[in-house]
Amino acid sequence: MFESQLDSHIKDMKDDGGKAGEGEKQTADARDRAFPTKVKKYYVSFEGNFGRNHVTPRGLKANLVNQLVSVQGIVTKMNLVKPKIQTSVHYCEQTKKGMVKHYNDCTNLA
Repeated sequence: MFESQLDSHIKDMKDDGGKAGEGEKQTADARDRAFPTKVKKYYVSFEGNFGRNHVTPRGLKANLVNQLVSVQGIVTKMNLVKPKIQTSVHYCEQTKKGMVKHYNDCTNLA
């Protein structure tokens, strides 16, 4: 949620600052729209003292719903996670247009 809002805000800032005034720049922009490049992804993280909201897995109770919590515990079991696709690039030779699809993964901690 935070990351999607940050990405949209940064995209809006880039769109406002990149107004084309010359014809040469506009044709370059048209080429860029025909085959977009990879988008930089931004992440949000929190650190510091969480006070009462720093709990163990046993301390997760209903009173912490809708609050930011930090859970500290020992990992007792892990499984191998299959890598998920993050970005795919599609190109159509007939129309000479490309498309980049980004897939959001809520479990990504990078």
